[in-house]
Amino acid sequence: MAIRESEARRSEIARLARASGLASVEDLSAQFGVTASAIRRDLSQLTAQGLIARTYGGAIAINPHQESSLRQRAMVGFDAKRRIAEWVAEQVRPGDAVRLDAGTTVSDGKLLRHMTNLTVIAAGLTALEALADTDGVESNVSAGR
Repeated sequence: MAIRESEARRSEIARLARASGLASVEDLSAQFGVTASAIRRDLSQLTAQGLIARTYGGAIAINPHQESSLRQRAMVGFDAKRRIAEWVAEQVRPGDAVRLDAGTTVSDGKLLRHMTNLTVIAAGLTALEALADTDGVESNVSAGR
């Protein structure tokens, strides 16, 4: 019976770590009514299984919140993002220098392809690719924010 209880406890610990991203030995010990040593053994086993990563005093989930793909993020609020990008592109004039962040709202740079004498500093490769063969637009990469 104790084996099933520990397996159920480990399963719940892994679920809690995924849900909150962090689990402390002290909190888990109190929650499950077992010793801190038992929790540490559970965490060691979960770590060996690749389900969590140990931290000082507890554990964190490995990749607790999987990030959406660029394509998925670009589709969220697509119409609003397109309107924002169009408005921003209307504000740009020949001779300007603009910086495009790596976000999905204005990152593709396609709306600037018609410009001349424009310098674009981009934090993402998507914008650089969209503008790479555009005459009149000098594009540079930004290493940081």
